Amino acid sequence: LSDHFYPSGTFDVYVVATDNIGISAVSLHWQVGESTIQSSECTQIGTSSEFVGALTYVDVEPGSTIRYWAIATDVSSVGNQSESEEKEFSITDDYIIGDFENAAALNRWDLGAWGRQFVNAELRYALNDSPLSLYEPNADNPCYLIESLDLTYFDHAYLTFISGEMIESGDYGLLQFKRGENGLWQTKLTVNGLDVVEQRYVNLDNYLNENEVYIRLLFTSDENEESIGWFVDDIHLILNQEMPEVGIKDIMMLPDLIVLYPAFPNPFNPVTSIRYNLPQAGLVKLQVFDLMGREIRTLTAGFENAGEKSAIWDAKDNQGNLVSSGVYIYRLEAAGQVQSNKLILLK
Repeated sequence: LSDHFYPSGTFDVYVVATDNIGISAVSLHWQVGESTIQSSECTQIGTSSEFVGALTYVDVEPGSTIRYWAIATDVSSVGNQSESEEKEFSITDDYIIGDFENAAALNRWDLGAWGRQFVNAELRYALNDSPLSLYEPNADNPCYLIESLDLTYFDHAYLTFISGEMIESGDYGLLQFKRGENGLWQTKLTVNGLDVVEQRYVNLDNYLNENEVYIRLLFTSDENEESIGWFVDDIHLILNQEMPEVGIKDIMMLPDLIVLYPAFPNPFNPVTSIRYNLPQAGLVKLQVFDLMGREIRTLTAGFENAGEKSAIWDAKDNQGNLVSSGVYIYRLEAAGQVQSNKLILLK
């Protein structure tokens, strides 16, 4: 079992028990802090070696640790017993909904087009609406927390997270909530920053009487300029504490992100310009490939200083021959990252 924030609950614990002559009984045992040890009998699942028992706790204080283990008894006349490895989980008032250092954290989210992306050495991994690429024009990308939240146990609740915003004018990141599965989504936070990271806070005290609260992130864009979007990380649900007074304050910039902009014009004939931004000096490679993955042209390869750069492709390959019309991929490698976009050559 993983850490929880509910002060009361019942959870199924599955136990695998085997013996060369057979198992007569399996019991589940647990202890909240230093309180009395509790137990329940486990039920065998069919004729398998798997058993299930219910672990129940009531009105447990935040910060408490619950230890649990199983004891199996064989069918011999002596009734030999074997005790499992002990496991534990905690009841917390600082519940982590999203910490994307571990890819397994994505399993709690219905991602849609969102995904996990490395940002920089300080933030490391974060959730992003368009990983490793610019977001699309006219985007409408939702990302849902799969589990609902029951906030009826608590006096206060708020959400806080790191919000990295590389969002053009007219495009928005929205944090939304709804009451119950059939409720309407309500926007509690809208972000539209450019090249900024802030610690964001959202007060949830209006939801304290709700036993089924759903959360989603939504990114929307217009038909104009695109960028690399919204980065979200370290999402914490804080309980039984009033939300602190918060001012707008940058906590860090996004120094280590490369940006590969849409080529212009695109479609093109016979020349197009490709802009890109380098967060730091280093080795850079910008290449054009066909849809089979074959290299067509290396536009730049070598050391470049930080800043915004551009390269021109004149629709020729590395031998100076004009290429045929069609779709091509231009690909930028720099700062240990890779970004790519499509080009269309029309003749």
